[in-house]
Amino acid sequence: MIGFFDSGAGGIYVMAHCAKFFKNDYLYYADPLSAPFGNKNKKEIQKITAHAVEYLISRGAEAVVIACNTATAQAIDFVRNLFDIKIIGTEPAILPAIKASEDTIAVLATPGTLESERYKKLKKLPCIIDVCCPQLASFVEDNLFLERQLKLKAFEIDRIAPKNAALVLGCTHYLAFKKYLIQAGRKVYDSNEGILNMLKHLFNEKAIVKSNITIEAGYKTDTYLMLMKKLLESTL
Repeated sequence: MIGFFDSGAGGIYVMAHCAKFFKNDYLYYADPLSAPFGNKNKKEIQKITAHAVEYLISRGAEAVVIACNTATAQAIDFVRNLFDIKIIGTEPAILPAIKASEDTIAVLATPGTLESERYKKLKKLPCIIDVCCPQLASFVEDNLFLERQLKLKAFEIDRIAPKNAALVLGCTHYLAFKKYLIQAGRKVYDSNEGILNMLKHLFNEKAIVKSNITIEAGYKTDTYLMLMKKLLESTL
């Protein structure tokens, strides 16, 4: 079984992409009580991430995907030292954008990602521009199925981001805006395909018609779990 972890809805988009193209058993764990991660300090994020990884292992996960850029940036080295299991992170897809010969690359991300040492090592070229979005993940959580609000916010992002820049979605929640940003004429890069390829390298695909997916949350209200399942169904 493959475990996925995020603060809330963002990682659902990533897991759905993997489950669609790589049949396996998946367990998703969300920690909405700790959200948003982007404005927390490093020690807080390390504690939250370690708890999530430990929980997923206790439920039988053979590998864990940290489907959160901020948790990856601030805590992946910490949890890799704690647990003897394969832990895959989510990092801004800067390299694919560079390989595509993009002249200007704007990375949309939280303060926790942009301020991390891990991100600074990725950001090596002057063509890469940071676009800090401190409240954007929370906006997605509050407007998951409100298409008009998501579309308007995406067009606002398009206006704020440097003109003619390719956009790298440096937070999995921002996948909610991807189709609208493409409609606005932007080239958009995310980490989904990279994570999918890593899973294919680690595991054999199961001979099943479709992936088996379980969703759990740190605080298990029926309403919240229903929303997460609805989002999953809409993205598969």
